[in-house]
Amino acid sequence: MKTIILSLLSLSFILCSLNAEEEKSYLRTKDEISMKIRKYYEEMSKENIKFAENFYSDDVKVAINDLDVNGKKDYIARLNTIHKKLFKDMKVEELHVHTNYFSSEALTSDGKTVGERVPMKI
Repeated sequence: MKTIILSLLSLSFILCSLNAEEEKSYLRTKDEISMKIRKYYEEMSKENIKFAENFYSDDVKVAINDLDVNGKKDYIARLNTIHKKLFKDMKVEELHVHTNYFSSEALTSDGKTVGERVPMKI
């Protein structure tokens, strides 16, 4: 009886491990994307809006709650407003940046997998 229970437990651990491999997502802190974001915050804390002009693509789309900003020109205008009216002498202290690399099998908020929502591999 003990042998059967141990065998079943061993089998369940193996199956869980195999299933986890299929859904393995990664969190990175030193990858190229995370390092670019670190640089972005460094420059924004110096109010270097010129850096943002080279950072974003012309067709950038930003959605924050019910606000949609389309295009670099409009987003740079918004950044200028934010830095002149909302945040003066902005500092970013103890910054933590990471990039999530989701498995194509990971579930999204609508119950689909990442692979179904984003068919290309990033």
